[in-house]
Amino acid sequence: MTTALPLTFEQAKAKLSTRTDWTPEQLQNLLARTAITVENAAPDAITLLYAKPVTMDLVAGDLVNYLARQTIETNGVKQKLFISISDTDQGRLMRDNDFKRIFIVAAKAEGWSAEKANIAKISNAIGANVPLKMAFYLHAA
Repeated sequence: MTTALPLTFEQAKAKLSTRTDWTPEQLQNLLARTAITVENAAPDAITLLYAKPVTMDLVAGDLVNYLARQTIETNGVKQKLFISISDTDQGRLMRDNDFKRIFIVAAKAEGWSAEKANIAKISNAIGANVPLKMAFYLHAA
């Protein structure tokens, strides 16, 4: 059995236009199949999945952005130690206006409340599809 390669942002975006009857679950699966790799990442780089306030003065997004800039040099090549999900094709898809619009339409069609249909809620479904050794969650303290 072969494992399907992850979709690029362009491939995932193209799939969006192939149908009009998406469900939230199908869109979450599309996100889960979209690549979370970043060019020049170290082989054992840690993927940072989402951000929430950590303390009154520190937002996890600020910490994620700082960590995502950290590199190590190996054989003259700088490699990222941490990968911010927002830097990946999956992050691009989550921010894409067409994807957001399609998700909201699908969520409303399933009777989801406005709060539940919030695009940020999708990110919670993604974590289960990332190998645990790669995932580092930042939660409110």
